Amino acid sequence: SFGVLLAALGVMLVTRTPAPVLPAFLPMVVLALVLTHGFTSLLLGFQASQLQHPTLSLLAGAYAFLGILELCQLMATPGAVSINGLTGSPQDAAWFGVVANFGFPILALVAVFQLQHKRSLLTLWASWLVPSIAALTAAAVIVSFDDLPALVVNNRLTYVLSNILAPAQMGLYSVALLALMLGTHLRTRLHLWLAVALLATLAGVATGVSAGERFTVGWYAGRGLTLMSSA
Repeated sequence: SFGVLLAALGVMLVTRTPAPVLPAFLPMVVLALVLTHGFTSLLLGFQASQLQHPTLSLLAGAYAFLGILELCQLMATPGAVSINGLTGSPQDAAWFGVVANFGFPILALVAVFQLQHKRSLLTLWASWLVPSIAALTAAAVIVSFDDLPALVVNNRLTYVLSNILAPAQMGLYSVALLALMLGTHLRTRLHLWLAVALLATLAGVATGVSAGERFTVGWYAGRGLTLMSSA
């Protein structure tokens, strides 16, 4: 955790410094996120099934939510599977990423509230099914709307993303991290690594938005921290 904070603070000093433009970098990172979040969801799901523990199942569902939306983001990213992206709108990919980063801390917070309860009304299937349906519904809504506000224009982050959506995301991640620390005191490896994942994603969002545009030192660092969080 200290290393994550140190890296994020160091990057903040040069966050707006231009870096080499690598168009293939974003699709590669999103593909890696799909794989790592998908594997994490499966591993947590297998463990939840063996132990019949709702918290693990809720976390599996949270990571499934991320994986589904990131798969949609990959398909919508221009140059990933088609020149203009499968959805036809260059803004859809950014919106998929935004919704993913809103949903995950909320789902993680629900899991934190269940940490002290071995029994729950939530079944193992519902813990996976609800986030998966939510992710698919969010994807359908994004694709069906043509008038969503632009989030990235000429590689620059717009006011909506940098001043409204990103701060709200950081607030949600901060609340989830604080609730996890106060509720568990990070007593187990699961608590510890979930805290590291939340902190790394929070730092990734902060450094990425502070850069103000893509293909800068801060933007690359933000993507790197998010990838580290997923692994």
